[in-house]
Amino acid sequence: MPSFDERKTRELQAKIDGVAIELDAWRGLAQAQGPLEKHHTQMRRIGAVIDDALASLRDELRNAKTNGTILSRSPHLETKVLALHRVWAFFRDKLALRLVGHTRPFLRTADALAWSIVGPLLGARRDDDRFVRARRGEPPLVYLATPIAGSLANTPFALGREFNVARELAEFGDPHDDAITKIDARLRSAIDKVPVPLIGVPWYQLAFPGDLALVAHEAAHVAEFDLGLESVLDAAVDGALAAAGAPDPRRRLWHAWRVEVFADVVAAAALGPAYASALGAFLAAPKEQITAERACERSSYPPTTLRVALAAIAATPTGTPAADSDAERAAAIRDRWCAAFPPQYDGALDGDAAIVVTALLDTPLTALGGATIRSIVGLSAPQRRAAEEVARRVARGQRVDPQDVRVLVAGACLALCDSPSAFDDRARITALLGAADASIAAGVLSGRTSGAPSQAAADATRRADRARAAELLALFGEEAAADAAPGIG
Repeated sequence: MPSFDERKTRELQAKIDGVAIELDAWRGLAQAQGPLEKHHTQMRRIGAVIDDALASLRDELRNAKTNGTILSRSPHLETKVLALHRVWAFFRDKLALRLVGHTRPFLRTADALAWSIVGPLLGARRDDDRFVRARRGEPPLVYLATPIAGSLANTPFALGREFNVARELAEFGDPHDDAITKIDARLRSAIDKVPVPLIGVPWYQLAFPGDLALVAHEAAHVAEFDLGLESVLDAAVDGALAAAGAPDPRRRLWHAWRVEVFADVVAAAALGPAYASALGAFLAAPKEQITAERACERSSYPPTTLRVALAAIAATPTGTPAADSDAERAAAIRDRWCAAFPPQYDGALDGDAAIVVTALLDTPLTALGGATIRSIVGLSAPQRRAAEEVARRVARGQRVDPQDVRVLVAGACLALCDSPSAFDDRARITALLGAADASIAAGVLSGRTSGAPSQAAADATRRADRARAAELLALFGEEAAADAAPGIG
């Protein structure tokens, strides 16, 4: 009869192998011509981290067998195997919705919109570790989030910044169970070890295409983080304001708001006036609430009226004639908002707005090979005209042809700007997302995307992923195993 040690060894080997079997099945779905083909690089990076973690677990199992400590080490190993399953499940559940008929077109459209901003910026980057963070660099994965009590999950958000990971995982576990709480705290850190950026959108946005534009804001956050542009953009804004003679208190305000302002103006450059319209519609609230807002350094956002103004300014390239149709539309969006919600903050901030937009969008950046943000992601004149045509066709209930996803999303938002009832007929939503899905399948993408990395960059990424695997397992060490004492419930 086999010993208990031998039985436990084979059991643990099977449990470790089970993670690999699960991953391989999903890798198959991401192969060429598979239903998740567009996610093959994300699967490769997620799998690389987990594969390295599995290799370490196999080493631990061999050492325990050699040392005769299989029975004492089994809770420790099982905790780590379950941790890997849970980390993978976090991503698997999001990928799985791409296999569901009614969620697939929306998510593929949102993925493509995010990548249309992140991809060209990463493609323009200098392949230099001083500027590029090896920790990520993959396309963002958009997913549908369930609102959590007390959170801001009714708005899109980019995961990867620590507070957002905690927000997403707050629904896991029983807050009254200390052991589970400790393990969940480790899991929150473990998710950040996997180098795929995530953008969450509330489930109900599935039913309303006008909110798709907000994904562009979160994509800008992802691009800034992955390119490590924070200090560069801070300096550009502060230098421009200083040169214009802005006093220190106003410069401090813009410094406090700079991250969120960057995301808004990049989204506006990428989608044109459509983003300013979508943002204003999304942020609309009772007049007394909006007009009571004041400029405050403690807030990450400028007053809402100033946000809409910034988006309207950024929606057309600097120097665009006032008679240009896009400039007229952007001005009309801003004027309509200000008529409904008259600004009550220091008017000098409105004067600063154009300076800040120019500094963020039109400053040549060394990290991008001397290019500007607008030159890389800005909506071109032909794309703007195409978006207007999409808006007209949606309003008439006419067929919308497959084309650039940014054009389709911008056109949808412009249609809603002109008529809130544009998508009351749900067949129009289905047709619009179908056109987007067809264009994605045909490979119609905006701008440049990230090319193949150099060998040095690929090696650096591989080293970083191995380090992530080690850090991930270290989160679930001896204390975690003790928290998960074996037993039958």
